[in-house]
Amino acid sequence: MKFSIRRMAVLVLGCAMVLSACGDRKPPSGKTAGPMPGSPDSGKVLNLYIWSDYLAANTLSNFEKQTGIKVHVAYFDANETLETKLLAGNSGYDIVVPTASYFERQIKADVYLPLDKSKLPNLRYMDGLLMSKVALHDPGNAHGVIYMWGTNGIGYNEKLVRALLPKAPLANGVRSGSGFEGSWLSAGSACSTRRPK
Repeated sequence: MKFSIRRMAVLVLGCAMVLSACGDRKPPSGKTAGPMPGSPDSGKVLNLYIWSDYLAANTLSNFEKQTGIKVHVAYFDANETLETKLLAGNSGYDIVVPTASYFERQIKADVYLPLDKSKLPNLRYMDGLLMSKVALHDPGNAHGVIYMWGTNGIGYNEKLVRALLPKAPLANGVRSGSGFEGSWLSAGSACSTRRPK
């Protein structure tokens, strides 16, 4: 799992590198070539705006060592924060990481340019099923690739829940509409990690 996430992070950051206007590599006639884009002295910078908990501690430093591209990263904690910056225009970010539903709204607001898939040969390694789910928000996956995909889960101690809520419907897990809502949740507030007032 760690290897897959690391590979995916490198893939996404690598894709962004390709998309970040590298420019012509040929020097003008009569001029000597300077550092190649991506070399440590190239001055290439990638501006990333991402959720605060989406990167491992060494992801950016590994990417910078492998590519020679400096990453300037800023973090957001809510889709609304990201969307406000993007809709204001000229955000300066090369890569942003919205959730799918906000991504769809931002595409409709014409925030993103379409991907040049001819420069992204590794797209063929993306999971087709997951890409088809994102295509519901971004038809043809025209504007982005998946960085992360997951679900939320709740862990609980069945003995403690049963002591508080003997009739709680836990046999098949907790699902929306399972009855483990409303009064059930308020009864469980005794288990809260919040400090009492």
